[in-house]
Amino acid sequence: MRHDDGHPPDEKGLIHPLHGGPPDLALYSAPSDTIAENFWLYGEIIMGMTTDIAERALQAAKAKALEMGERVAIGVVDARGDLWSMVRLDGSRWTTSEVCRGKAAAAAAFGRPSGDLEATADHPVFRSIMMIEGGRFIPAKGAVPLIVGDEVIGGVGVSGADPNEDEEIAKAGAAATSV
Repeated sequence: MRHDDGHPPDEKGLIHPLHGGPPDLALYSAPSDTIAENFWLYGEIIMGMTTDIAERALQAAKAKALEMGERVAIGVVDARGDLWSMVRLDGSRWTTSEVCRGKAAAAAAFGRPSGDLEATADHPVFRSIMMIEGGRFIPAKGAVPLIVGDEVIGGVGVSGADPNEDEEIAKAGAAATSV
């Protein structure tokens, strides 16, 4: 496989689209036989969210919620807070789908459980970030980040049960994505 400009892949099999630039600052695109969400940045392979990861997290969290008898919504987002997968279980309130996504986005953005953000939620900087993001972050207990290696690749958020139970369900989802 060659890049559009005819250059061959480098020694790792990755194609360097910015020929002539410093290799340690170059962005690479992966050949077609690798997962598209994985990319090469600043000399390291970074794992991004994949459909498989999102579905594993969702299914594990759903199984835990059903085992606990909770009527919740579960959302999985990528590191930017974009929704990859969601389910609203039978009997859950209509508001739970947006709340679980907001909790997951907060956990992903800050790389820690959303409940840890409650104490700083009224801080002017945090309020400004929430305003800039259009209110997408919900700093309330019930979500955890998805971390692969040292990289936050997303978050799992849950809404509809007690906050401690929401977080327990989210942790079950995150545990299923360990690599």
